[in-house]
Amino acid sequence: MILSYSYGCVMAMLPEKLAAKVRQFGLLLDNSEIYEIDDDEQGREDEPHITIKYGLKTNNVDELREVIGGFGVIRATLGVVSRFENENDVLKIEVESADLVELNKLISDNFECKDSFPDYTPHVTIAYVNKGAGKDLDGRTDFAGIDVDFYGVVYSMPDGSRDMIDLVSETKVAREILWRI
Repeated sequence: MILSYSYGCVMAMLPEKLAAKVRQFGLLLDNSEIYEIDDDEQGREDEPHITIKYGLKTNNVDELREVIGGFGVIRATLGVVSRFENENDVLKIEVESADLVELNKLISDNFECKDSFPDYTPHVTIAYVNKGAGKDLDGRTDFAGIDVDFYGVVYSMPDGSRDMIDLVSETKVAREILWRI
């Protein structure tokens, strides 16, 4: 079943081995700490990713692909575990990446978006938690210093469908891999 959303989202999906580590870390939270979104869904993130841009109003992935398709490799470094404090808090992993900030701006400058948060702060959500929960995990360094390269992103469209957007050509990917050996 494909769910429909109000807006689209460009995401850098974590490699599965790292995503599994994030999901496992989320299990350190007691179920009573997890924000219950509704009867069917708990607030633990089941697809760990870095949101690059939320709030896009288009289902036209080809238009998006035309603008960001040649962006190049996104390099990111994970940091410490921390929290966003809100009505319900967010336990997250901080992320440092000039590439993510640049890609966020490129999308924002070229597409109609609803922006709920004016400043882009890249992060990996571990879980949505009840107010004040997860404080004992704040500052943990389990992920600090892990470097991740992304060669593509996923666009989750407002209609709920998803499509992959390659950020580099196969030739460029091969050169990047050889350069790092």
